[in-house]
Amino acid sequence: MKRAWLLLFVAANVVAIGAFWWWNASQGVSPEGEQALMAYGRLAGLCAAFSALLQLVFICRASWAEQAFGLDHLTRLHKCNGFLLVFLVIAHGSMITLQYAGSRDEGIFETVRGLAMDQEGVFAAMLAAGLLITSALFSVAVIRRKLAYETWYFIHVTAYVAIALAMGHQVESGGDFTANTAFAWYWYALYAFVAANLLGYRLGRPGWWFVRHRFEVEKVVRETPEVTSVYIAGRGMERFRIAAGQFMIVRFLARGMWWQAHPFSLSCGPNDTHVRISVRSLGDFTARVKDIVPGTRVVIDGPNGVFTARRLRREKVLLVAGGIGITPLRALAEELCERKIETVLLYASRKGSAIVFKDELDTLASHGTMRIHHVISDDPSWDGEQGFIDAARITRLVPDVVTREAFVCGPPPMMRSLVRTLRALGIPRKAVHYEYFAF
Repeated sequence: MKRAWLLLFVAANVVAIGAFWWWNASQGVSPEGEQALMAYGRLAGLCAAFSALLQLVFICRASWAEQAFGLDHLTRLHKCNGFLLVFLVIAHGSMITLQYAGSRDEGIFETVRGLAMDQEGVFAAMLAAGLLITSALFSVAVIRRKLAYETWYFIHVTAYVAIALAMGHQVESGGDFTANTAFAWYWYALYAFVAANLLGYRLGRPGWWFVRHRFEVEKVVRETPEVTSVYIAGRGMERFRIAAGQFMIVRFLARGMWWQAHPFSLSCGPNDTHVRISVRSLGDFTARVKDIVPGTRVVIDGPNGVFTARRLRREKVLLVAGGIGITPLRALAEELCERKIETVLLYASRKGSAIVFKDELDTLASHGTMRIHHVISDDPSWDGEQGFIDAARITRLVPDVVTREAFVCGPPPMMRSLVRTLRALGIPRKAVHYEYFAF
């Protein structure tokens, strides 16, 4: 039902935009005849503007949308919609320019220059289009992988500057706005709704949590040579509601770190004293986590995610973890043990020394409702399961796998492979849960 609200929001606005455009076209520029390019160019512009607003809705972390789809799914929608936005912007500009060039009997270059100089807001719109195209280009995976996170982030943020620049063009020179007061007020209301969500969830909520709870680092603990746990405490922690399996977007207010925020899963069960995240050293930011000093203030945005036991519909559970993907499953395992739900954990690690939370997991297993199988891929001295988690190993270690609900977390290639494997083994699609935590 929650998903229906976002889908209804999109569908209702698409219908409204199409209806306003058709009405305006029937009163002026017709989608038929000599003015067809102008009419369809306007439609592409309206759709581009709405697509730009959707970009903000998808990424503003609004709980009404995030709890329906999961932030990882919304992030993927944000990426796909970004490329659609660029296509619509190019289509809008191309059709309008061609229409003007034909009516003025000018070349394309002369027409573009004339529009930029003569019409209010057009130059800003051209600049906005350039920023959007650049942002999309640098978001292509093959290019993004070659950029430092900081460089990509700076380029990506310019897309939001582009949205602001384009708004002036819409209301100043957009015929659909200037000719129809009702449509203009509808558009202002749409902008106000999106702005309220963006400011409320991206700034207001983390700001409120920061003031209310005064989050700070309580202690830092090395779990393995590569993994560090950070305990975060504050005032009234019993009022900070987070579920096992969820994650937070964390910003440490320490020198060289305060301007970066990253998603980290809760790595222990919710309690009234602290939250814990566990970070593997993979890059410049994560390598510095081990050096954070107690007392460092922390800004938390969240909780986020739908990778929780609320989705549980079966009586038995299979947890499959790979590497640092154990973090949300460690928290989930604690809740499942408390609820006395029969659970099997398959935990893939490279070496025995790389197993994170081994003692904690053994303690949970001692309660009698959870079995653990460690699968080690690169440690000849390991006397247990060696190799990888595949279909044959799953059916041998968990013969009743088809009757279980599965939660999977690990490196993306491993997750994709395991999700396909579990579905092929007969677990229904709705009973296989996974969530990507890197955005």
